[in-house]
Amino acid sequence: MLMKSPTNSTYFRLIIVIEYVKLQDAYISEVGTGIGDWKLIGYKMKSTSNFQYFEGTTENGETAGQTVLLQSGKSAGWKAVNVGALNDCVANSVWQLDVEANTASGGSADYSAIISGGAGGDCYVLTPNFEKLDTKDGAVADAS
Repeated sequence: MLMKSPTNSTYFRLIIVIEYVKLQDAYISEVGTGIGDWKLIGYKMKSTSNFQYFEGTTENGETAGQTVLLQSGKSAGWKAVNVGALNDCVANSVWQLDVEANTASGGSADYSAIISGGAGGDCYVLTPNFEKLDTKDGAVADAS
């Protein structure tokens, strides 16, 4: 069986989600009350042949400059869905970063990293550092 090497694409995905976090944090520091959509924070990500990228449910983040209040609960800020299988990680698995108000310190955000798809952590092993983006409870949720 020929196996795809996910190393380059998963590393790249981790870099681009870190860019999203930095831009979102800067936006929240400036406005103090809301989470900006991709357009407002200056983030762009186009889908590729291996992954589709979403802002919430909008592919490629093509929304019209909206702010979600930090107090309004959890919001899906960044999501990647693999188009095909990556080793044992099945197609249509999801890497998602949810954003919500940080009630402990106020004015900033907490991020929840979620990986879903594949049995027994088959997708998690492709990006074990994704959980380090989780500031909510420090552990990534595996929704498989």
